[in-house]
Amino acid sequence: MIDLIRNVDMRFLMWIDSIDFSSLWDYVFYFITTLGNKGFIWIAISMILMAIPKYRKTGIALFFSLILITVIGEFGLKPLIGRSRPFQVHSYFELNMVHASGYSLPSGHTSSSFAAAIVLANRFKNQRLLIWSSAILMGFSRIYFFVHYPSDILLGALLGVASGIVANRLVKIKRQGSGFINNLNQF
Repeated sequence: MIDLIRNVDMRFLMWIDSIDFSSLWDYVFYFITTLGNKGFIWIAISMILMAIPKYRKTGIALFFSLILITVIGEFGLKPLIGRSRPFQVHSYFELNMVHASGYSLPSGHTSSSFAAAIVLANRFKNQRLLIWSSAILMGFSRIYFFVHYPSDILLGALLGVASGIVANRLVKIKRQGSGFINNLNQF
């Protein structure tokens, strides 16, 4: 099974490499991938949402989902799996424009983007296309620069979706009872 995943990963990366993207795409995907560095964009959005009483619970859910991803993905799965990045293993893939270190599986950029997509799409239903497109583009940008394998992106997306669902449910449960999250709107 692992050999099959490796073969699919490599074929997909080779296919991406064979496409003659214009240099404009380098800058577009660089902008997208940079927004995801250290989860900055999602942390900033969660802080902004927490500052607005109407959206405070959504901000809390988003922030909590990011904490889950960090604990499970960055401190749990990455060191446990210890997968090297494509550009580190295959000298054929040159690192272009971005810098990446640490382990590859799962993609932190992707997991945080998909967690944000679950939480934000739940609250901002009219913006779902934009929200989901952002998450997908974030994941693709990581493959585009050969810092992740497609399976890293897939596992990152699954981790993000699961974290977003857990965070949404936790906040929803707290809304129905009394407690810290339910009482935040009083401030």
